[in-house]
Amino acid sequence: VKPADPTFVGYCIRQKADCGNKALWKTSPDEKVGVLASRGKRPCIVEYSDMSKEMSELRSEQDGRLVFGAGNICNHFYTLDFLEQVVVPNLGNMYHIARKKIPYYCDEQKKTVKPTENNGIKLESFIFDVFPLSESMTVLDVRREDE
Repeated sequence: VKPADPTFVGYCIRQKADCGNKALWKTSPDEKVGVLASRGKRPCIVEYSDMSKEMSELRSEQDGRLVFGAGNICNHFYTLDFLEQVVVPNLGNMYHIARKKIPYYCDEQKKTVKPTENNGIKLESFIFDVFPLSESMTVLDVRREDE
């Protein structure tokens, strides 16, 4: 990953983006990475764990590429105005529910148990949860070998 990649920053500025994301195409449907998608005509990241098998394996009839293949590599661009005027006032609305395998202590076994299935719910918020707030987001599709 190239932090402060001048090509990416320049691309975002040229596109007049308030928010930008580098995407790296997934090599297979089961690659454990969130993907860029659209929900309600707004950009978002869908976590791999939230995708059905059918959704993660869906391919384009035109070129055979994964429909949900734009992997999020967590290399983002945000303008200061976007952060100050849009993100900060909306921070309290940024949480989403995540179903997780949460280790717990079993008194009978006298040890910590690591569950094999989801047994809990967490409220989470990620830096990319602000994407739907963007009015001018851009995405730069990068090659794996260049990152």
